[in-house]
Amino acid sequence: MLYSGRFVDRKGIPELFQAIPRVLEYEPNVQFVLAGGYGTADQIEGAWLNESLAPYRHQIHFTGWLTPDKVSEWYRCADILVMPSWYEPFGIVILEGMLHGISIAATAVGGPLDILQDERNALLFPPRDVEALAQAIIKLVRRPELLHRLGQEAAKEVRRNWLWSRS
Repeated sequence: MLYSGRFVDRKGIPELFQAIPRVLEYEPNVQFVLAGGYGTADQIEGAWLNESLAPYRHQIHFTGWLTPDKVSEWYRCADILVMPSWYEPFGIVILEGMLHGISIAATAVGGPLDILQDERNALLFPPRDVEALAQAIIKLVRRPELLHRLGQEAAKEVRRNWLWSRS
């Protein structure tokens, strides 16, 4: 599972951290990669990882700030992109994930709601709803056919409607 973006509360980081133990209770093999932020991986981990997540530390990886090429590498490795923002005016991260054919779990707000359709090319959940966030990730992990279909549909959608014309 990949999160890519800034580390600020409004991006839903507190809810994501609360969802991690719930996900791992049901799906103990999920790995969480948190890409981005300002600083090194150690600096971001030190600022954000709280004691309640200590038992799961071996399944949570912070990358720190990355070049665009390094971010693309993580997109290519991920099965699920999560965007738990409280609000999101657009959401370029969603389009990046779609280009890589990743299944997306995102809050049903702003840009994500304009770009994605629930159960067609993503799973959408209400903002600040930790249980709904956890259940979306669990659903994608438990249903590989859904994971694959949503990723394929997202890739088709972004190429059909969101790329600049090359003519």
